Amino acid sequence: MSLLAQDNFNNARADAYFNLLDKHNKFMGAVKVTKDGENLYSNAIGYASVTDSIKNNVDTKFRIGSISKTFTATIIYQLIEAGKLSLDTKLSTYFPKIKHSEEITIKELLNHRSGIYNFTTSPAFPYMMYNETSHEDLLELIYNLEPAFYPNDKSEYSNTNYVLLSYIIEEIEGQDYAKSLQSRIAEPLGLKNTYYGKGIEIANNEASSFQYVSSWSKLDDSHLSIPSGAGAIVSTVSDLTIFINSLLTTEKLITSTSLDQMKTTIDHFGHGLFKVPFYEDSGFGHGGSIDGFKSELYYFPASKIAVSILSNGLALNLNDVLVTVLNIAYNKDVELPDFSEFNISSELLSQYEGTFSSPSFPLKITISSDGNSLKAQAKGQGAFPLTAKSKTQFEFSGAGIKIMFDKLEEGIYKEFTFTQAGQQFTLTQED
Repeated sequence: MSLLAQDNFNNARADAYFNLLDKHNKFMGAVKVTKDGENLYSNAIGYASVTDSIKNNVDTKFRIGSISKTFTATIIYQLIEAGKLSLDTKLSTYFPKIKHSEEITIKELLNHRSGIYNFTTSPAFPYMMYNETSHEDLLELIYNLEPAFYPNDKSEYSNTNYVLLSYIIEEIEGQDYAKSLQSRIAEPLGLKNTYYGKGIEIANNEASSFQYVSSWSKLDDSHLSIPSGAGAIVSTVSDLTIFINSLLTTEKLITSTSLDQMKTTIDHFGHGLFKVPFYEDSGFGHGGSIDGFKSELYYFPASKIAVSILSNGLALNLNDVLVTVLNIAYNKDVELPDFSEFNISSELLSQYEGTFSSPSFPLKITISSDGNSLKAQAKGQGAFPLTAKSKTQFEFSGAGIKIMFDKLEEGIYKEFTFTQAGQQFTLTQED
């Protein structure tokens, strides 16, 4: 693998790519690429607030979702280095009411092997996610959750692990997580735009999140009293590249020994870090998702490349954006995507409408039109737009969904094949 020099980054190609995403309403957000800590490329497109016509800029602040977990894991290792905690400390030291807490260690919280059920997938979560919630109320929910598996039997991602780690930080430090974040990471690194989020303030250059269905519509904001160090941090692409460079290349935050432990993976899970391959190279970092915000942050040691992508509106898979940016950074061939749509007259859209289901698929999907385009909506979830690629083939690139209609009878399609993540289901229109 040839490592690239700073002046090899094709800014014109990157600009053309993001201009294309902007033109076709595929991405709103910001991106930054550094090499050895120095800027290679930065850009911002779309709107921080569509309603107020306020555009994103490279200093716009976004909710970063689960990238917060990397900050939380870093603080935990700082406490371990200070002798206030150890990887073998039992969860029962702090939360004895949690099932199997006497068997669960700090290490198993960090690498998602605790077996504690992910509270954000519980039936109660949709009813609380937009409301201020106390630690006590959230803990009561956690106490009542049945374990997903016995501790250390396997690995399974759980936001609960990092909420508990956040609470442990607060108990040890005797202060809010927000203050520990500032004193232990933001202030030492000079991260002036990284903090525990509150209500979104557009006037403070903070972005709201949006969903695209024919046009951009604002999404509701989760109350950040809930995710804590699992997903409540706000930051910028610049601050994040400083953070990941400092964490992975210096000892400003933790020792190299601690970093090696953070990077050690079991079943692909490190301690607040994931290892991702890119050709012959590998990077370390984390992704994030909260409301309509999506984020990616990775550092690739061999090339000294760091990439931060923060989005507040997305109508394609963010991993596709990450791969394209990395291809440009590594001087690989990049073919710009084709977002052209197959034109279907408005008179024919009713052919596709209806509610479809299958015994093998967990949700009913309703296909409807607004007179100009189609959208799909699974029961209990938000609608998403369908882009026509042919008379029978539609897709939603934001989630890698493809829908192929079949069995046109009396002017109505009676069936479609739903494909996502390598899985395929046939759904039939209900009478």
